[in-house]
Formats: sequence, structure tokens, C-alpha cells
Amino acid sequence: RHCVRDILIHVIRTCQVNNAGVAQRGLYTEFTLDTERRLFEVDFFGPIALTKALLPHLIRQSGGHICNISSIAGKVGGVGRTIYGGAKFALIGYMDALRMELHGLTTNVAVTNICPGPVATQVDLNALRGDGSCHGKQDKLIQSGMSPARCAELTLVAMCNRLPEAWLCGHPFLAYVYISQYFPHFWGKLTKRAASYFVRQNKQSMQSVGEEKKQS
Repeated sequence: RHCVRDILIHVIRTCQVNNAGVAQRGLYTEFTLDTERRLFEVDFFGPIALTKALLPHLIRQSGGHICNISSIAGKVGGVGRTIYGGAKFALIGYMDALRMELHGLTTNVAVTNICPGPVATQVDLNALRGDGSCHGKQDKLIQSGMSPARCAELTLVAMCNRLPEAWLCGHPFLAYVYISQYFPHFWGKLTKRAASYFVRQNKQSMQSVGEEKKQS
């Protein structure tokens, strides 16, 4: 409550950006339920809690904008992203339903879901492994991704145009999203054929990280 009060006093009151995110590194079978709950507390319940606290103020002032930073992983499931992707899927579904309710109540509060692909931040270093420890290693995929500044710029464009959803990524990730959304049966066959390869790659990557930690 104190945090909400400080936000209302010191920041612009018409825009709320939910940018909570802790990633995962590892397969579903490696994760304890406690670690899964930790991920959901940050990635899903964190944004929900802040929205619960601030939304009444946006409604009372007859307008505002809620922007949620989800992920491409919230549109397309992938190996090694079961819990993270699940939380991001949940956030999109929750906010889609909230958008409909706010529109029905004629509140003039917009809701935008942002789905970035890889962004060159420290999300890889701070990702959680199955036992709850930090991954502690940079991933080439993340570090070669979009710059945070570019991601912020495109997010503002989506918000200014009051888009319900925006996919911020290049190929091949953008192609993955389009195929999965418009050709789900074909996407299912494609991912089934590739699943074994990605599982092996994930296991090898996690084993190498574990060996590096032991040596250090």
C-alpha cells in the first residue's frame, strides 16, 4: 500500500507498465513446485497485484493505460520454458479478459500486451534453475537480441496507438508466432519433429553450465 501511495504521488498517474519477469533455464522435470511458484509470483501475480492496487485510481480519473510486458513465450510454447511460458500465457489471458470488462464498463482504460522476443538484458543471468538457484550465465540468443531501447521505443508506439497486442521480434521468432497462431495443426507437427533435438540441446547446455559452476 505504501508503494502504491508513493507511485500515485510521484509518477504520471495515467499509465501503468507491468514489467516483472524472471525466466527459467531447464526442463519441466527438473523444477520443484516451490521454484515454479516463485516464478509465477513474479511473472504473473506481481503484475496482477499492482493492477489490483492501481486500477481503481485509473477508473476514477476516467482514463488510463495498462501495459503488460509479456513475451513471445506467452504466445508459443517451447522446450525449457514451461513455467515461464505458462506464466506469460496466463498474464495475456488475464489481461485480455480484463480489457473486455473495462470496455464493457466504458472506463476508457486501455490494456496493451507486449510480446517481445529476445532482448539483450540480464534476464538470462537472473533466470532460475530447477532447484531455485540462479542460472548465472549469459545466453548468446538473449545477448544477440533486440536492444532494450528499441524494445521500449516499439512499446511506446504500441501504447500510443492503443493496440491490444504487439509482437516485438524479428525472424525466425516472428514466423514461429504467425505459424502457431494461424496454422496450429501444422505447428504441432513441426514442433513434434523438432522436440527431441531441442530437449537434447537444453540438457547439454544445462550440463555445461553445471560443470562451469563446479570448476569455479
